[in-house]
Amino acid sequence: MTRGLKILLVVGLSLMFSRELLASERNQSFSFLLRATYNSTSKLFPNPNSPVEALRNQSIELNDIFGIGAELRHHFPTKRIEVGIGIEWIETSRSGLATVPAGPTRTQLPVTDGYRFIPVEVSGYFVVPFSSERIEFFMGGGFGFYYGERIYRVVDKVAERGENQVAFGIHVLTGADFFLTNFFSVRGELKFRDPQFEMSNRFPARESIPTEVQYNGRTYRLSQQPFSSKVNLDGIVINLGIALNF
Repeated sequence: MTRGLKILLVVGLSLMFSRELLASERNQSFSFLLRATYNSTSKLFPNPNSPVEALRNQSIELNDIFGIGAELRHHFPTKRIEVGIGIEWIETSRSGLATVPAGPTRTQLPVTDGYRFIPVEVSGYFVVPFSSERIEFFMGGGFGFYYGERIYRVVDKVAERGENQVAFGIHVLTGADFFLTNFFSVRGELKFRDPQFEMSNRFPARESIPTEVQYNGRTYRLSQQPFSSKVNLDGIVINLGIALNF
């Protein structure tokens, strides 16, 4: 046996022993994670049902979106398999002058436009064999249910939420746990998903009185008809958090 093979054998046995030692020292079955999330890109389509293709494809880009999340994960130590369920809260919007339906005409008014996004995802994980005593690498995927609602305000009037759809989608991911102790770890994750969900809103009319806004000394009457929109989160998701292993 050559010197190089001997070194590789010693290193391999050392890594194997360190993994077995870690399993005996850290045999917790669950972990609870609190994390910060970052979504790179998304698009909001304000006219997804328009018969005009140019309006139907028109979108507002909402990028660099931060949120928070949590996950409960169960670990099967002898099988290198984990399963988890997680939830996130993402909210983003931007403000500016925009064209809105205002009675018989269309005019530029101050608008705040965006969305709230709440994904609930179930994931399966495989702990890869080259994980070490302090760093545990994993990869996996799963499915999710995605709920969202539009944030839409014209001047000082907020559109009410209508019938919003719950979307379904899949995701793939990879990441690692860096164990500070046997009970606490820092977990980083890179996730790819492409959910789309549709939303409906309308400006309310109280006792048959239409909604009106004041801007630059003029009164504008807002349309009372429901209007639909669609959001597509087509970017990369980066998660980073602290996990309690128990």
